[in-house]
Amino acid sequence: MLALLVGLIALVVLLTLGWQQLVVPRFSRAVTAATGYPTEVAGLRLGWSGIVARDVVLYGLPPFSQAPLARIARLEIDLAGGVWRPRPIAVRAHGAHITYLAIGLGSDAVDNLRARGRDGAAQARGAPRSPLSLTLPDARLEAHIRLSGREGLALRSDRAKLERDASGSVRANLKGVVVELTGRATVRVPGLDLSWAPGGEARLAGDGAVISVPAGGPLLTVAAFTAERGGGGATRIRVAPRPGHAGGTLQAALTIEGQRLMGEAQAMALPLPVLQPLVSRWGVTLSKGQASATLRLAEGANTQAEAEGGAGTVKATLKLDLQAVELHHARLDRRAWSDVDLTLSAQATTTSDLSRGRIERGDVKLLGLAASLSGDWQRAPRFRGTFTITPPERERNDCAAALAASPEAVRQRLAGLALFGDVAAHARVSLDASRWDELGLAFELRPACRVRSEPTVISALLASRLGEPPSSAAISNRDLPIGLPDFVAKAALPAHLTAAFVTAEDASFRRHDGFDLEMIRRAIAHDFEMGVASKGASTITQQVAKNLFLSPDRTVGRKLAEVILTWRLEETLSKDRILELYLNIVELGPGVRGIGAAARAYFGKNASALTPLESAHLAAMLPNPIGFARRFRDGRVDEGWLRKLHDVLARMQRAGTISRAALGAARQQPLTLRRL
Repeated sequence: MLALLVGLIALVVLLTLGWQQLVVPRFSRAVTAATGYPTEVAGLRLGWSGIVARDVVLYGLPPFSQAPLARIARLEIDLAGGVWRPRPIAVRAHGAHITYLAIGLGSDAVDNLRARGRDGAAQARGAPRSPLSLTLPDARLEAHIRLSGREGLALRSDRAKLERDASGSVRANLKGVVVELTGRATVRVPGLDLSWAPGGEARLAGDGAVISVPAGGPLLTVAAFTAERGGGGATRIRVAPRPGHAGGTLQAALTIEGQRLMGEAQAMALPLPVLQPLVSRWGVTLSKGQASATLRLAEGANTQAEAEGGAGTVKATLKLDLQAVELHHARLDRRAWSDVDLTLSAQATTTSDLSRGRIERGDVKLLGLAASLSGDWQRAPRFRGTFTITPPERERNDCAAALAASPEAVRQRLAGLALFGDVAAHARVSLDASRWDELGLAFELRPACRVRSEPTVISALLASRLGEPPSSAAISNRDLPIGLPDFVAKAALPAHLTAAFVTAEDASFRRHDGFDLEMIRRAIAHDFEMGVASKGASTITQQVAKNLFLSPDRTVGRKLAEVILTWRLEETLSKDRILELYLNIVELGPGVRGIGAAARAYFGKNASALTPLESAHLAAMLPNPIGFARRFRDGRVDEGWLRKLHDVLARMQRAGTISRAALGAARQQPLTLRRL
């Protein structure tokens, strides 16, 4: 009897060990084959109607094959049914934790759900071979998506209930949903309901969503929203605000149907400081101000070309109003710009894929100046377009009001200036990204402002005459020595010296009114071609305005003041006086200011004794005198540099500022420099 009992116990032990060692691996392989995801199962047991698996782990696909796609505490597989009334397999997963990992978004994403074929295309995995119903009564969801660089998207749901029936229809209820766009915004939704059918019908609904920005507080609280997609592909989105929300209100309704896009969005009295975390990465500070905006999208009439290309036409109307904005950026100005207002109203027509479009009319007012904009563009094969700026039809640009509306930092640079009259801008720009050298640029001010009183620095400059250094009251740039002790009158300089600088720096100096539009056009074309702002387009008069009165900062505020001061210099001084000032303040090396100091530093002589070749050398050092001074600090020059100087002299000869004999003599002379 004892032997029989021992035998039964041994048989039970062997059956149990055999079950775990043989059946569990087979079950894991079966789940792997059915889902397409590598699966591990810690243990199995048989129930009255099916199988119960514990501690099930499904791993994702490469490159995430080492990270779990799903962890399931208990997986119940119901195999109940019979010969006469069979029913689909029912799976119930308890304690599921699902994690989605991806790089990128959309069909091109690399993620842990889809394999990629030899052609690189994503392929769906895990479709069941037989009807299957799936229930997750208490799941947790996570998603981590890397977009680009440091940016990413994260989603989590503290509790989710998901059901999939045998037909493939899905219903889900998510609680405590949080969506984070790294460093940009966070969306929190107490509850989401989702339904999806195999035919393409889908519905998403939620309420109480709060959109906020990091360290900026709530941006928007939404009472309810729904998104629906019909079987034919039409998508309708509705968003309703929570009334009286202090952080700004948003109302939106959007319909997308095939290539049709229609809807309206409106934001009212949105405090701009709440957007600070979104713009701080670019060095922008928004201290105060508010925004209101309205955007309307309506279906437009298709042209023949658009119909053939499959793109619908969208008519867009945009109104934007920014009030009392305080804005600070290092490239804008040293000090913040306060109480800046901007209004924009535009009507445009574009294809739904934004491949081409037309601005039918755009009215903008900024810093007290208004203008109208129109034009058309297309993106393929490279961006190209033509845009026109004209004066507003129903509004005059009062010069005095525009000056008063300019930032305080700009007004301080122009202290003493008083204007009257009206001003209107006329401009036309045509561009083609495949041929930047053919950039078209035309600009004209008609009418222009008139002056009631000059800026203080200009008035002080007018007190001095040709041949005299400017008074200390006219020198605002404290980098310059007060009184310019090395000042040399233009009459004491050889003609070839002034001609060399005009030839090298500003060939049209005698003809323009302070601004060389062709030089500006070439500089813009070059910078767009290179993709970086590197080429300057300042005339001699602009350099005098900057070097006498302003700091060397490369900011918008400094440039605005420079434009006004350049205009006043051209209006009040002769070309000879402007050129004389320029030659006495131009930087020509480390600590070397003016032509007098440069002649002594490089040649050990007075400026009046310079030869044409020596004059060409000093002029050719611009616009990088510090770099060239280092290049020649040992007093030696190379053949490449001499060829550059001979080219400057040849251009001077063609312009008639030196004779052919002088050019020939200069080509035969050596260039001897002092050691610096």
